[in-house]
Amino acid sequence: MSPVKPADIQEPPKQAAYQDPTLPPQPPPYGQVVVTTQPIYITQSQRFHLVPVRTSCKNCHADIVTNIDYRVGLITWIACGAIILLGCIFGCCLFPFCFSASKDAYHTCPNCKEVLGVYKRM
Repeated sequence: MSPVKPADIQEPPKQAAYQDPTLPPQPPPYGQVVVTTQPIYITQSQRFHLVPVRTSCKNCHADIVTNIDYRVGLITWIACGAIILLGCIFGCCLFPFCFSASKDAYHTCPNCKEVLGVYKRM
C-alpha cells in the first residue's frame, strides 16, 4: 500500500450547524451585521389625590410611598371669604386655615423631599 497523501483525503460536506433552542444564541461569524433594538417604555402620568401614592421618585429614583403636606390654596381663601360674607366675624373665618380638608395636598418624596405632584381642590 502506498502512503496516504493530504491531497487524497476528502473532507465531509459542511452541514448547517444545529443550534439547541434551550441554549443562548451564539455570536454571529465575523463580518456579519447584527441589529438590536431597545424596548420603548411608555409611562402613564401619576394621579395624585388625598391619600399617599406608591410611585418611584423622579429625583432619587427610589420606589416610595409619598408623604402629604397640606398647604393653603384657593378653596381655603374662598371658604374664608364665604364665612365672612355670611356674617361670622368672630374668628370663624379662620377655620378653613385650621383643617386639612380645605387645603391642597402636596405629595413629596420621603427620601429627598422633592415635590412629586400636587392635588389642588380647585
